[in-house]
Order: sequence, then C-alpha cells, then structure tokens
Amino acid sequence: MKRIVIVLGLALSIVLCASCSSTNSNVRVQAEQVRVSGVSIAILGDVIQTSSQGDGRIFTLHHSAQEILSIVRNVAALYGFVVVDPVSADYILDFSQAVSDGGACIEGSDSVELGLSYSISVLTFGAFPATGVHCMVVTAELSANFSDEPQLMGEFESNKGIVEVYAGANEIVNYKRTVKRNDEARGLEFSIGALLTEMINEGAFGQ
Repeated sequence: MKRIVIVLGLALSIVLCASCSSTNSNVRVQAEQVRVSGVSIAILGDVIQTSSQGDGRIFTLHHSAQEILSIVRNVAALYGFVVVDPVSADYILDFSQAVSDGGACIEGSDSVELGLSYSISVLTFGAFPATGVHCMVVTAELSANFSDEPQLMGEFESNKGIVEVYAGANEIVNYKRTVKRNDEARGLEFSIGALLTEMINEGAFGQ
C-alpha cells in the first residue's frame, strides 16, 4: 500500500511539473546594491520588439509593449530614479527590444556556472527530459537631455534575467504554454535592473 502511494505521488508530481517554469531572478536584491539619487529619467519605447525567432521557433512574450514600459518604470524607481516626462527629464531611456533569446545565452556555458538547477528530470526519472532556458534580452538607448536636442550616449543590452522551463518534449516549443507570465515578468525585471546597473557603474549618470 505504501509503495502504491509513493508511485501515485511521483505520478502526480510528473503531471504537475509538466510545462512549468521557475526563476531565481530577484531585481530587489540587485537594486539594494546600486542606487542613484536625484536623477530624473524618462522611459520611452514607441516600438518595442517582443517576439524573437530561433531554431525555427517563435517566442512571443506574454507582456505587451506598454506593460513592459510599466515594468521598466517600476524597476527604475527601485533604483532611485525619478521617473518623469521627457520634457522634464535629465536622461531619456528608449527601449527597442524585450524578448526571449530561446536559450541562446547558455550555448557553450556550464549550467552550474549559470546557476541553473536542471533537477526536474532527475525527480521525474527522465519522464520529461526536455529542459529549456529563456534569457530575457532587453535593449535600450540612453540619451542625455540637457540641451535642445537629446544627445545619444550609447546603446545598452542585458540578458541576465533567466527563466528555467521544465516541459515535455512536445510542449517546450510553445513559449506561452511553458513560461508563466509572472516568471517572465521577474526575468524582465532582472534584465532591466542589470541594464541600469551597468549604466550606473559606467558613470552614465555622473554618480
């Protein structure tokens, strides 16, 4: 009887773990380490690419361009930025891309080095061996806005936000079925935070 219960428990775990995602990305921890003070910034993105393609597959985010901009503004506030309209801003951050790279970020890298778990296939005895990783890529141009015309300072890109996916081999190709909306948001937050961290560390805001 006890053996039957264990088998049923394992079977239930397999069902529950099929087509699920997880992430350890936490932008709040990152934002505690690097902050700015008194810097006003405008967050723009007239045309933000939210779909990408790789290995014949298309990955389209759950979040719309406007929702992504809302995430960016919230993350910027965590870092101490004062988010304002372009007319009042010292700097303008214009986003052009927020996509999944379909796992290209881990090609040639060691999973332990990247902090990935890959434990689900062991727990399910190989029932769902197809494991995927999506790195959230965000790209934006930063411009100084101290004169009549904004002066481009450079383009920045980050792919530090990672979402792990555990799915059946036939399901992993469907991004929206395997990546949960909340995990996607946390991955985007972390990549955006890494983008801002890079800018701050490079002295882009004079601090």
